[in-house]
Amino acid sequence: MATNGPGTAGRRMKTWLWVLGAVIVVLVVALVIVLVTRDDDETPSVTITTSPATTTTTASTTTTASTNTTTTTASTTTTVALPVITDDPQTYAQYLFAAWQNGDRTAAANVASADAVTQMFSRAYPAQGPYTFSNCGPAAGSLYCTWNGQDGATIQMAVRTLTGGLPIQVRAVTFSP
Repeated sequence: MATNGPGTAGRRMKTWLWVLGAVIVVLVVALVIVLVTRDDDETPSVTITTSPATTTTTASTTTTASTNTTTTTASTTTTVALPVITDDPQTYAQYLFAAWQNGDRTAAANVASADAVTQMFSRAYPAQGPYTFSNCGPAAGSLYCTWNGQDGATIQMAVRTLTGGLPIQVRAVTFSP
């Protein structure tokens, strides 16, 4: 018959300590992996701050063969910085206009209803004869902002204000003629 002496209890205690130590090491390694691979690149849904700057990119390529010459010039792309969105409804209209200039529907959706985004992007931003901001004026819980273009062309945006308790948002965009 085998007896459990004082040496057996000590060995069991040592074994349990080793197992407990191994479990702690595994948990620490798992925690480090989670912290290292965690994605912190989330952006806020409405408040976007950028510095006022314009970036222009131009590309040109020339290829010469013994009998043929081909010249390819890529179009110039100008990116307008998106303005800072504040509690002023006018900043929402200006943000939508800048997003339209950049061809960025995703940015436009930050400040405008789906209908307003569709209306704004129903026309491409004109390469020649751009629009210039005119003014904004209040009317019945909304702010109406106008841009003027060539030959009497205008863009008018209806921006819902906080008057009715709903969030600020560009609700409609109208082009004329």
